[in-house]
Amino acid sequence: MHLHKHLVILLTILGSTLSCSSYGTHHQPIKPTRNLLARAHLKPWPVNVDHYGAMANGTDDSDAFREAWRSACSSSKGTEFVVPKNKVYHLKPIKFSGPCNPNLKVKIYGTIKASSHRSDYEKDRRHWIVFEDLEDLTVEGGGTINGNGRIWWIKSCKVDETQVCNG
Repeated sequence: MHLHKHLVILLTILGSTLSCSSYGTHHQPIKPTRNLLARAHLKPWPVNVDHYGAMANGTDDSDAFREAWRSACSSSKGTEFVVPKNKVYHLKPIKFSGPCNPNLKVKIYGTIKASSHRSDYEKDRRHWIVFEDLEDLTVEGGGTINGNGRIWWIKSCKVDETQVCNG
């Protein structure tokens, strides 16, 4: 509530300043527009996977990512789901589901690496990371998503002709 009061005061002062400075040329006050109010919002709230228990130490970080996603998705503020740089996070198959509140961004600065254990994919061998039921999701950051495809290709019927091809 305290922050809201300061924002209202700031916008009131800004509106008054614009009104006073415009008087000399147009004789009509300029009112703050919706765009001006939208630009006055605060920075998005970062939801860092490390704060939810992700270790980036070679063990499975899926539970921490799941918890961080729940928090980011349910936030009423503009939120950034952050994967920090200079770290490698290991994930088993995972779904990031919505619907979520608006203005959600996924910022991948580090590396997300798929589990190399074929047994982790027994339920679904075709999907590793799934984003579903989301609108206006932004993914950015310059990090890496490593699907660890080598474990699949060496056992593929296209590489190893002794394997059976199943659609």
